[in-house]
Amino acid sequence: MIKNSKIFAVEYMNKKEAGQASFNTIGGLGAGGNGVTLLPFVPAAAADSSVAGKPRLEYQVDDLKPGPITLLVKCLPTQCTGSNGLLRYSVSVNNDEPRMVNIHTESESRAWKENVLRGYALGRSKHTIATAGKTTIRVYFIDPGLVINELQIE
Repeated sequence: MIKNSKIFAVEYMNKKEAGQASFNTIGGLGAGGNGVTLLPFVPAAAADSSVAGKPRLEYQVDDLKPGPITLLVKCLPTQCTGSNGLLRYSVSVNNDEPRMVNIHTESESRAWKENVLRGYALGRSKHTIATAGKTTIRVYFIDPGLVINELQIE
């Protein structure tokens, strides 16, 4: 299995946009030099954690072997834009059950300071690759204000 395989956020194979929001690349923003976000910001319902109808980016990896992986997503270390205290994405690998990840940290907290100093907030999810071959990774944008820079497979 690949260790530390990196995929830059701008290297998506497909995208699905929803409503008025569209994916935009912001050059020079965040780890890897480019950030991908949805603009304009469209507030999500506080309790809305479903991926149904959510915008998503799809990535393809060709050389993963069966077994467990950890998917790391490097995001701009920003704050949630709503009052719900959430800055979430959800990720699915080969159509497995999407894993919800909240990267929000409280302003001026130790975790927030660490994120700012290293240049990114880090989300983690665990998945299992069932069969060798092409692997599809879907990243769903749940809350507004999320900017992703890089995916890393461990």
